[in-house]
Amino acid sequence: MKKTLFVVLSTVAIVLAAHASWAQGTIKMRLAHDLAPTHPWHQAALRFAEDVKAKSNNTLELSIFPSSQLGDLRELMELTQRGTLDFNINTSGILATFVPDANLFNLPFLFSDYAQAGEFYKSNAAEKIKASCEKARIKCLSFMTTVFRSPMNSKRSIRTPEDMKGLKIRLMQVPIHIETYKALGAAPTALPFSELYTAAQTGVVDGFENAVGTLYTSKLYEVGKYLDTLPVFLYTNVLAMSPRTYEKLTAPQQKAILDSVPTFVASIDKAMLDFETTGLEAMKSRGVVANTGPFDLKSFRKAVEPVYAKYFPTLSNDIQGVVRQLQKAW
Repeated sequence: MKKTLFVVLSTVAIVLAAHASWAQGTIKMRLAHDLAPTHPWHQAALRFAEDVKAKSNNTLELSIFPSSQLGDLRELMELTQRGTLDFNINTSGILATFVPDANLFNLPFLFSDYAQAGEFYKSNAAEKIKASCEKARIKCLSFMTTVFRSPMNSKRSIRTPEDMKGLKIRLMQVPIHIETYKALGAAPTALPFSELYTAAQTGVVDGFENAVGTLYTSKLYEVGKYLDTLPVFLYTNVLAMSPRTYEKLTAPQQKAILDSVPTFVASIDKAMLDFETTGLEAMKSRGVVANTGPFDLKSFRKAVEPVYAKYFPTLSNDIQGVVRQLQKAW
């Protein structure tokens, strides 16, 4: 009986101590992502940690874990939902597996240019998607990045949907991405990003897709010769936070985090846009054959009509209306 009482009291003491650590002193938090320390995500995360610490008067301390150290992108989002991870940087592809309206970002060839994407991130529709994230136990602090996910492979340039046929393309484990590449005639396979380089090097896959900045900083030009800046998907990133973590913080600490977000977003946006030029030129100097268009987007959009037929009805009425408006710019 005494032993049982001791265990109970000890557990209570640990819980109270944990709560006390959130109320006073320095609170230690973690942010994770799946990209290399050279990628803009990581560089921006380091600055974000500095800003949060300074703005919170040293009461919040954020450690950064790159390169899938804490799991792949889906695992990171699940950990954040559960509150065992405080922050993660992720993609709209993964987010949409938790929040269906986020598939607006993943509809193929929907957005026509960078400026259009940037304006959307500031729209009421983007705020509605953030609200849907809250219902899924994900606090979306911001959407960012106005570049596109473009295909790269070791076989040939892609100028028409016909050129895509038979190519084994690595994708994230995102159904709409997989079905898009199937509709284009490719043979997609889902693999964690951490396994991609070896898979391409050994011929398990012929190619992959990502933003130019990610292709470059991950040195994927070493295993892919042909890059086509085809705007298949918008490369929307999300800074996600655990609502459980956020709700434990004081109002000034919450403000410190929110006030640190704009610099974080601006840093990633600028770096990724810069890489569209500098990264592309650097890869070309290493032997990559870059096809920057123009592309016959009409033929690609025609090929992915079955994808729209399947996923458009899964969007809320408001988001469906936004999609229709974006399609008018085609």
